[in-house]
Amino acid sequence: MKSKTLLVLVFSLLFASCIEQKYIFKNNVISTIQTTEKDGILTDSLHINKVKTPFTSKIETKGDYIVLNSVNTNNLTKVSSIKLTGAPTGTKKDFVGKYYYPELEIQATIKKLTYFDTKPVLQGISIPLKIRPKLTAPALLDSFPSQAETGFNIALAGGWKFNINSYSSKKDLFGKNIRQFSLTPGWLLGAGAADLTKDNTRNPIIDFKRKAAIISTGGFIMLGYNTINFGYSFGWDFATGEGHKGWLYQGQLWHGITIGFDIIK
Repeated sequence: MKSKTLLVLVFSLLFASCIEQKYIFKNNVISTIQTTEKDGILTDSLHINKVKTPFTSKIETKGDYIVLNSVNTNNLTKVSSIKLTGAPTGTKKDFVGKYYYPELEIQATIKKLTYFDTKPVLQGISIPLKIRPKLTAPALLDSFPSQAETGFNIALAGGWKFNINSYSSKKDLFGKNIRQFSLTPGWLLGAGAADLTKDNTRNPIIDFKRKAAIISTGGFIMLGYNTINFGYSFGWDFATGEGHKGWLYQGQLWHGITIGFDIIK
């Protein structure tokens, strides 16, 4: 029992570590302040480096700056080096011996740092439009054309998000330094309502129209900007209550347009 618990703990730590790693793209420019000693005299120098080989690193955001916590210098090419007069002050004191972005004093033309990451996400989604395909099963003794439905359909969706991140020292219109473009596939579980009538029920046909609660399950793929997502979903609806077994679309595949918002990411 103890060995299983230890195995789960180790796996969880490795999984969390993997999620924290960011993939830093080639040609990004990052800076560092290094202290050297010669004849008992300490000298601080500002080094500007370009990424020549992509690498992974943990990233820490500090207001209008990013600090990269694990950098292999073999992945970098030094662009320039400037000796600093006096000891670093203010924010620069925190950057001694670390790699960071941006260096505003001499990197005014470097607009952003881009990196990739991936992580699990929980979304709240809405499906404002569903397309139900044409039904032609012989048992129906009839054919039914494709139907477009609008209505109140909400769901919780779990997925895996793949992100291209662009970090800028300047905030966007939403007050964010990070602009994130994402692709998220996943699975959904939701609820909604459907009208059961004599026209869309068979064996038995119900003689009274009623609004039935439905349970939906299915999948989705979404494109996103920051926490807002838009895309395609598919699934199967299952009506509940009296007469639900006669509903023509019970367990039938549908396609939908989906809007989502990240709840946990």
